[in-house]
Amino acid sequence: MNTRGEATEGIAEKLEMAHDHLERVDGLLDELADDIEEIITEELEDATVETSYDIETGRIEAKLPYDTITSRINERVELPYFVGVEDERVVIKNISEQFPVTEDGEVKSGRQKTRAIKQVIDEVEERNDDGAPLGEVLGMLTAAGLTKERAEIEIEKLKQKGEVYEPKHQVLRTT
Repeated sequence: MNTRGEATEGIAEKLEMAHDHLERVDGLLDELADDIEEIITEELEDATVETSYDIETGRIEAKLPYDTITSRINERVELPYFVGVEDERVVIKNISEQFPVTEDGEVKSGRQKTRAIKQVIDEVEERNDDGAPLGEVLGMLTAAGLTKERAEIEIEKLKQKGEVYEPKHQVLRTT
């Protein structure tokens, strides 16, 4: 029969073993988080990735910059869909919904048209450090329902108004 001292010693031994196991598990989970961070960093090249293990929830989280996430997704998403960030959340937008376009490629409302075109330029500009390449902007605008000619005319009007400028040939920025 166990005496009280032997029982206490047995409990202490088991607690120590459990503590050792938990430390090993914690170390393995940290290694796993580091491995995931390394894989993501290699895949996304210049991305800054931060991983952590939350012992409370049992989750490994990888935090990536929004611009990295959206640019990678946009490489794979077909127009007229576009991935952007609103209120620190990644959202998928249908660009064609921004334009009330008639069947012949004309946009109905002047202010709404201007806002929508500038928004497209801003979204493309967010993905490109040097500004929004004109070809990409035109591609998005035609996917949204404007004809290429109409899109070029509208961009030219915005340039004349000073709402859009060309810091380099074939590259746009909004003011």
